[in-house]
Amino acid sequence: MSARETGKGPVVAIIGGGFSGAATAFHLARLLPAGAADIVVVEPREGLGYGRRPILHIASMCRRRG
Repeated sequence: MSARETGKGPVVAIIGGGFSGAATAFHLARLLPAGAADIVVVEPREGLGYGRRPILHIASMCRRRG
């Protein structure tokens, strides 16, 4: 039974299912005890983990800046 159904525990809303949102949801689900919280990802696109820019592009931008 979920935390919301029992009335106990928080509901964690993650806005955006890009790489960071998907990774956050994954790690929260892995680290929290079962049933401790409901994790909801709000994402208008079909899949999770896809950002606006390819990951390699972001990595190359970070290397150039610092």
